[in-house]
Amino acid sequence: MYGNGNSNNGVTANSMFSTDMGNMLSKIYGASGNQYQSANRIDLSTFDQQRQEASANLMKIMRMKDAQNSFLAEHAIGNSQLSTRLSLDMKLAQKIGRLVSDS
Repeated sequence: MYGNGNSNNGVTANSMFSTDMGNMLSKIYGASGNQYQSANRIDLSTFDQQRQEASANLMKIMRMKDAQNSFLAEHAIGNSQLSTRLSLDMKLAQKIGRLVSDS
């Protein structure tokens, strides 16, 4: 598409980049790409254990967040009811005050 019109330019550029990266890694780590990869291969059992621990921690956080939201919701309802009660008490006190002043 670009350059000489060859449709494989993207593939060629990618493989050249991969080769360059492999060469760079071998210079940095003093090993061939294969040796570098095998030396740093992820232990899947360790990875799975870490994933399970992270998942369990996330579930704990979600449960705590749900409990917090529930607590806040209950208190919001309680505060709303208290506010309504205070409002009614104020209105009643005003009416009593008017009745007392009228008599």
